[in-house]
Amino acid sequence: MSYLTFENDDKLNRKTFAIQLTKVLSESKEYVNEGSLVVALNSPWGTGKSTFINMWKNYISDEFKESFDTFYYNAWSFDNWDNALIPIVNTLITQYKFTGIKTKLKTNLMEKALGISKHLTVSTVKKWSGVDLNEIADILGTSEAEVIDSLKTDSNYDPFKELEEYEKIKDEFKSVLTEISKEKKIVLFIDELDRCKPLYAIETLEAVKHFFDIDNIIFVLSLDMEQLSHSISTVYGNNMDSQGYLRRFFNLNFNIPSPTVEEYTEFIFEQKGIIIESNLCSFSVKLFKSLKLSLRDINTVSTNIKLLFNTIFESDTDIKMLEIYFYLITLKYKKPEIYKTILTNRYLTSENRSTGNYDTLETYYYRSNDFNDNILRFVRILENDGSQRTLLSLIQDNKTQQELISNERTYSAKEYQDIFKRFDIYFVDGKDIFINKNLLQTSISQYLDRKLELFYSWET
Repeated sequence: MSYLTFENDDKLNRKTFAIQLTKVLSESKEYVNEGSLVVALNSPWGTGKSTFINMWKNYISDEFKESFDTFYYNAWSFDNWDNALIPIVNTLITQYKFTGIKTKLKTNLMEKALGISKHLTVSTVKKWSGVDLNEIADILGTSEAEVIDSLKTDSNYDPFKELEEYEKIKDEFKSVLTEISKEKKIVLFIDELDRCKPLYAIETLEAVKHFFDIDNIIFVLSLDMEQLSHSISTVYGNNMDSQGYLRRFFNLNFNIPSPTVEEYTEFIFEQKGIIIESNLCSFSVKLFKSLKLSLRDINTVSTNIKLLFNTIFESDTDIKMLEIYFYLITLKYKKPEIYKTILTNRYLTSENRSTGNYDTLETYYYRSNDFNDNILRFVRILENDGSQRTLLSLIQDNKTQQELISNERTYSAKEYQDIFKRFDIYFVDGKDIFINKNLLQTSISQYLDRKLELFYSWET
């Protein structure tokens, strides 16, 4: 990730929040009497957590370098490791500037970490993970019987001695960390924990608790608490209070401020490389608000929009056509039942009219004028204008376009109908293309949906 700053990259206006958090870190002794301070930053998936903590880390490094040494650790990048301790220590070793007399501390830290890892025996792995001995045997490339023998029949194995050695080397490890953090506080930002395999996420939290609980060390973990809670439940069962389990690891919990729909739409479009005109972005915002999309919903819909930009959209695609696409993509995700009525041509039936059941496409086309005026204008153009220019905007195939353009004569409704059949678009009656707006809207929707499904396998 590039070097992010609040000055250049704070699209969601979170600098004030970072300043407040920095004050909390500076006054860490106010929140914990002894040991490390562990802070949880909670925000749903796809809301800019990684961007925020990278900007915050760099802000601290630039503005408070005399008080803090900062480190960034992406937990998800290492969740295939046997234990979480070594990757965390490796982060400190590779990012810390060991100079002069402190060079020796680097070697000591590595040695102590390796010493602790040796004590993470098969029995310890079983205790932490809950896997059976047969699974452990597969990992070690040995038999289950040999694993049992190593635990039960080794005459040289003394569990009391092992425990004594483990506690000794753990204390020595903490002593080295204390020496390193004597002059400045160490702030380790742990990112992407909620994306890790459940066992590794647990091991990371346990490592923070057991091996780094010393003064002047601060952990900041960015995560989706709800998602991480679900991961914990997969290990310990749904009956466990996973939220309560997580709370015992954190001294402080903060929710990252949620952006407005306008801020987040602009942010996520830029992040995904969706380059569109400002009025189309404004239309998207109104659409998302009208259908009450959450930030997570907007992220998912934006991913689908990006896919279409990479496949079927041309640089000169008409903006009205893009609005229809955006509308249908969003509708299919958020209101699938309405979307299905469009495909089955049931959204303006006589039954719906007689019963007043307008929870259908009509609701969004004709009642929500505050957000879809552009769609209305586009539909009206199609109602009143049967010209080649209008129908050409519905055809992406260049060969077919050239066939139409090469002839100056006006095509009959039947001829247009035949042209559209090439794309599996069937008008019930050709003349109704220009006088029946309901049929027209259905035909447009069916056309667009078929083009979408040509390039994307949609969930039903």
